[in-house]
Amino acid sequence: MMTTNCNPLPGGVIFDALKDKNAIIMASNIRFVPGVAKGMLKAAKDTDTPLLIEIARSESNLDGGYTGNTPKMFADLIIDTATEVGFTKWALHADHIGIKKGDEKEIEDTKKLILAQIEAGFTSFAIDASHIFNFDGKTALEELEGNIKATTEIAGFIKEECEKRGLENFGLEVEVGEIGRKDNAGFIVTTVKEAVTYLNELNSKGIYPHTIAIANGSTHGNIYKDGVVVAQSSIDIEQTKKIAEV
Repeated sequence: MMTTNCNPLPGGVIFDALKDKNAIIMASNIRFVPGVAKGMLKAAKDTDTPLLIEIARSESNLDGGYTGNTPKMFADLIIDTATEVGFTKWALHADHIGIKKGDEKEIEDTKKLILAQIEAGFTSFAIDASHIFNFDGKTALEELEGNIKATTEIAGFIKEECEKRGLENFGLEVEVGEIGRKDNAGFIVTTVKEAVTYLNELNSKGIYPHTIAIANGSTHGNIYKDGVVVAQSSIDIEQTKKIAEV
């Protein structure tokens, strides 16, 4: 009996199917720990649950990242595992494609990485240019123009390269507000004005992301005090709701 490869769906297919539903889409970053990918994909199949399998730029890049897996190596491992399990309702998500300066070299290096991801089979992409923020800006637009410029260029590149390969409904995530950044008052959270300005500017340039990541007081990873995990009570739920409602 021939086994059909369970290649990832275009990320936009999953996002579009669930955008009006009272549901979440789990994004699982397994860094390819042996057995974990199979467990996640089997659980998703058993519960008929769409799933994103993701990996970040620092973890998998052209040199292998800290996991030792290039995009092609990682994609092949996940596709082989999905095929073994027989699960088709999943997308391969390039998480945190970080752009911290936005200069010409960084943009070109980012494009090389994304091209490798697309050719490897990634079907969804998260552009994170949130570090590019002008604290001297007098308006939300002035604060965010560097982020907008970098995001627009990279999103346009993704669109062009995906369409060349027939992947028109790729998933797209963008990020406004650097997660975990603090000032003297604590975590700096994204305002409604910033989020609206950001999305409106991207839309005016033909960029229509499926999802937006914001700074809401969360952090990457756990917070420890004296070796004990501290609950992340710093998340601003009300601010998050306001942005979601807009």
